[in-house]
Amino acid sequence: MTAASRYVEQGDTQGVMQGDARGDSLERVLEARLARQHALQRYRHRHTTAGKGPHFLRQGQRYLTFCSNDYLGLAGDPRLAEALAEGARRFGTGGGASHLVCGHSEAHEILEARLAALTGQPRALLFSSGYQANLGVISTLLGRGDVALHDRLNHASLLDATRLAGASLVRFAHRDAVDCGGRVSSWVSSRALSSGESDSASSSNSALACSSASK
Repeated sequence: MTAASRYVEQGDTQGVMQGDARGDSLERVLEARLARQHALQRYRHRHTTAGKGPHFLRQGQRYLTFCSNDYLGLAGDPRLAEALAEGARRFGTGGGASHLVCGHSEAHEILEARLAALTGQPRALLFSSGYQANLGVISTLLGRGDVALHDRLNHASLLDATRLAGASLVRFAHRDAVDCGGRVSSWVSSRALSSGESDSASSSNSALACSSASK
């Protein structure tokens, strides 16, 4: 039996660490972990695709995609392609630095102003991706000592942002107001016990908020 198959059969990482302590090479440790991923059918493969819009080609087969974030099918719009080319000619192909240093260009300022006007808000703030937007917003609003309740199917960026902010993360069953309210009540009760407070009436209001959010 090889080291890889033995670690897979044991079903834990302790064997990997013990093998490493015995002087196994890094390659053998990684081999064992990869073998375990294969055995658990967790090894992921990348597939090369071609095309744009709602359809793509993979290995000569045409597919309708439901996993793209090109929701409006604008990625292949020739007007956007021309605007992107004109923007590159006018502003260059990179900011050169972060926004706080010298990377906040005239193009960014114009776009933020137009987005603010479009949404009826006094200001708008650009992020390079939704993931970074969630990291920035949540880390601003939350900190150590705070508690964030998350629907179990919330995007990973929301969970990562909560952890990076140092806040406690509590997850409830998907769209389950009862579970949400129960976890709020449990947290309020435990906080009251640890701090000597006896008033936990706010838990009912929090549960109602969970109920409203789940609808």
